[in-house]
Amino acid sequence: MTIVIRRVELSILAQATKRLRELALAGVPNEVCGAIYYGDIVVQYPNILDNSEFDNNSHYAAQVDMKMNGKDLRAIWHSHPAGSLEPSKTDEEFMRTMVKRGHHFNHIIATPNQVVEYEAVFVDGNS
Repeated sequence: MTIVIRRVELSILAQATKRLRELALAGVPNEVCGAIYYGDIVVQYPNILDNSEFDNNSHYAAQVDMKMNGKDLRAIWHSHPAGSLEPSKTDEEFMRTMVKRGHHFNHIIATPNQVVEYEAVFVDGNS
């Protein structure tokens, strides 16, 4: 089985999208992150990882949510201060790690101007 990362139609409401753009703008030049709960509740968490390094065993927003609020978690989000809407290699690695661990929430990337959503899914290598 292979894990494919694909951009999907944005599943959150306009109000949540606007809030994510505001948080992304307020965080510039730093990356900010958080979670979105059902009901489109946007929460920002401290970003304790440095932007250049990914630790397969932790990501603050995901770690907090899976331990405390996992059942209500709709998506996690983070900003790209430079404006890229594409997942970085680090983002892709994180998405694949979460799917391998059985966590199937979407990943949202926010910039001050736009918000996009991605999902990572297993696909059969024979199709």
